[in-house]
Amino acid sequence: MGTWPGITEYKDGKPRKTGQIYLGKVISKEKLIFWNRNDGYFAFCPDTVSKRTLAAAEVPYIASEPDGAKRQRPVLVDFGDSYFIDRFLKDTGYDKVIDTIDVQNRDTLYALIHYYILEDRANCHAETWYAHNYAAYLYPRANIYSQRVSELLAGIGTPEQKRNFLIAHIGYVLASTDKEVSVLIDSTGLPNKSNLPITRYSNHDGDVNIEFRMIALVQRSTGLPLFYEIIPGNVVDVSTTSRIARMAEQHSCKVSYAIGDAGYACPATMERLILSGMDFMTRLNPAYDNFKDILASHGKELDDSANIVRFRNRFVSVVKISMVIARDTASGTEVSGLVYLCRDLQSAASKKDHLMTSKQARKLTTQEILALCERFGIFAIVTTRDLSTDQVLPEYYIRQDVEQYFDYGKNYAKFLPVRQHQEETLGGHMLLAFIATFVVIMIKNRLNVLDTRYTQIPAVLTETLPEDGDADLACVEDPDGRKYFIKQDPISSVFRESPATLFFELRCQKADVFTSVIIPEVPTRQAKDFYDAFRLHSPDAVQRTENGLVYEFDNGAQNGLTRNLAFARKPVIDDKTIEARRKKKSTPPHVPETAENGNDQGDKQTGDSSKPKSRGRPKGSKNKATLMREAANAAAGISNQPQKRQRGRPKGSKNKKTLAREAATANQPAKKKRRGRPIGSKNKPKTGQDLGRPSNPVESQTGV
Repeated sequence: MGTWPGITEYKDGKPRKTGQIYLGKVISKEKLIFWNRNDGYFAFCPDTVSKRTLAAAEVPYIASEPDGAKRQRPVLVDFGDSYFIDRFLKDTGYDKVIDTIDVQNRDTLYALIHYYILEDRANCHAETWYAHNYAAYLYPRANIYSQRVSELLAGIGTPEQKRNFLIAHIGYVLASTDKEVSVLIDSTGLPNKSNLPITRYSNHDGDVNIEFRMIALVQRSTGLPLFYEIIPGNVVDVSTTSRIARMAEQHSCKVSYAIGDAGYACPATMERLILSGMDFMTRLNPAYDNFKDILASHGKELDDSANIVRFRNRFVSVVKISMVIARDTASGTEVSGLVYLCRDLQSAASKKDHLMTSKQARKLTTQEILALCERFGIFAIVTTRDLSTDQVLPEYYIRQDVEQYFDYGKNYAKFLPVRQHQEETLGGHMLLAFIATFVVIMIKNRLNVLDTRYTQIPAVLTETLPEDGDADLACVEDPDGRKYFIKQDPISSVFRESPATLFFELRCQKADVFTSVIIPEVPTRQAKDFYDAFRLHSPDAVQRTENGLVYEFDNGAQNGLTRNLAFARKPVIDDKTIEARRKKKSTPPHVPETAENGNDQGDKQTGDSSKPKSRGRPKGSKNKATLMREAANAAAGISNQPQKRQRGRPKGSKNKKTLAREAATANQPAKKKRRGRPIGSKNKPKTGQDLGRPSNPVESQTGV
């Protein structure tokens, strides 16, 4: 520990020290750099007796064990999972977004991100995982012991760090998805017993918990998270809608279209958002007066069978109603919208059965039961967008993507459990969990398109392609005349139940560590399928040099994972459609003719190496000799019609053995053939029932 001694004064003949300053832990004795809990990292100036706060880049790195012990690293480590995550972050360019986080030790940050993605254990076990994983060689300067992890979380958990990261993150996602800012808005509770100001009692749909809540904005087209905010557990959802939209706008994410649940839109909130120019879709709360008025006016129309549409495995009666949904009292401006009054027939029938078998039905009259049944399965959706009755339900239930984001965060990226007891460390924990969830969803989106032959590439990503183009990329045009690009995906038999399956298979690939080289094991069939799905290769060896790790691949192979490949999500043509069109000998209208007719040029343009090709010459084609012979026959008046071929060898023909024998005896004089059996020849010996009879009558007479 460092201490500034101050000066020594003598009073009454006794020395006394004054001006002592406790500096803290010595980081660099030569540069007089120290660290303590109150001041952080700083440089001390003895001349002016002052402290200067240091930026992260000015702080020197010190590698040391927490207890000074020397530990032997294992010679066999988990390889595939960390190698895959590292390549995914770098090849997709997301590492540049992570680098906007200002930290002193960047290796520790990346090692923790890997740990949050791959493990669900507490952070106190991160050091054990790190010692037995390839991440220890990817990020050799990482210091992820328990105390250092807490310091890192506190350093990146400030509001400034979160704001800088989210601005870069939103810009990265929008630049990769044609800048669409249509979002899904929802929140989830994160129960915990941490003694934090934001942890409060929450009553959400009758479920009481001690928790804080996370509000998230998820992109509608990709399901990727754009923005998040942590609020106390007792804050009502409807009061946060306007604020979250304004906060996102200040982070360069101006929302143009939002889909939310009933808890996020009261009439006043909807009116305020709609008047601000935002398109909105939500489900009306049945307790509101406008819902009751709509039901009283148009409820009878739900009984008309002409209004029934099919949604997934259900039949829903939908009535489309046009009405004024917002009115500006200052200017008198009115905004018209649409209300879709719906009744889920299966849900209504299920609730009726449940009511009739309950104890409540015994206390009600028949008329009261019928009055209750009239409300079963009825809900209303209000929106500013004009959709047909069969489009409104699929559009609204895209909202389930935000629920999937919460599910991945809680099950695969350590949203829960919450083990932090300070606001700064909690902020850092949620930031790392947000990054881990985003990476997991990108991987899941890629796995979801593996069963399709072609997937759509956002047009904005094609601007970064080289001038000579991409061999696997083809430009297509839809019936409306809009052009976009498609890329062929590898067809692999992979497990797609969850990202955890991917990481488990990759973790099974180990690597032997030597002084100058790391040699990975040959990946299993499943692990190789995953590598192929992301166009990655497992290296044959990893050289450990002074400048870092150098990968060596078999036959000069290179990794082909790119950002446009990672963001290709929407399927264009699936295998069944292609096979059906191939049987009909027709070309798909969305794909250029050269991409499906089987010639060499089309295969080069689309990279369709997996398309089956027939061997030999196409049926009905003729070579030059055949064409010349037919032309000569036609000039001589000879018919070119094929003659019926007779069975057997043509008369007078000879096989190869006969021709060879005749050639060998051509110069020899012909021998005169004698009649009868040659001298000394005998018949074949008798067998079976003739064994007892003499074979030669002469021998039987002479007794020989």
